[in-house]
This record gives sequence, C-alpha cells and structure tokens, in this order.
Amino acid sequence: MNLIAADDHSEIRLKKSLEAALGIQYITKLSEDVLYIKAEERKGFVQIPDEDLGFKEKRIRDIELDVEKLYAIPE
Repeated sequence: MNLIAADDHSEIRLKKSLEAALGIQYITKLSEDVLYIKAEERKGFVQIPDEDLGFKEKRIRDIELDVEKLYAIPE
C-alpha cells in the first residue's frame, strides 16, 4: 500500500477508485454542475459591491419620498 501511495499516478488511480466505490464522483460532478449553472445564470447580472448596496438603497428611498411629495394631494 505504501508503494502504491508513493507513486503519483497510482495515488491518483487509487483516489479515483475509492471515489468511485463510495459514489463520491457523482457528488463531485453534481457540485461542479451546480456551480457551472449558477455561473451561467449570473453572466448577464450586474454585480453591486456590498459597500454600494446601502448607498443605492438609501438613494431609492430618497427618490420614493421625492415622488410622494411631488404627487401629494394638498389637503
């Protein structure tokens, strides 16, 4: 066993065999597929840094208040 582990190619083959025996390759493949799908879905999204998020939310609230004031019906 130590001889097999010392050989890089044998180590890779042993790892693959153990993964296959345990079904880990299916879990690994599923995880890779999910990450790929998420990356594909997000290709067209605009990334907003967390620092900018608070500023943008405040700006939206300010605009909403301005619109409310603009269309407010006088009593």
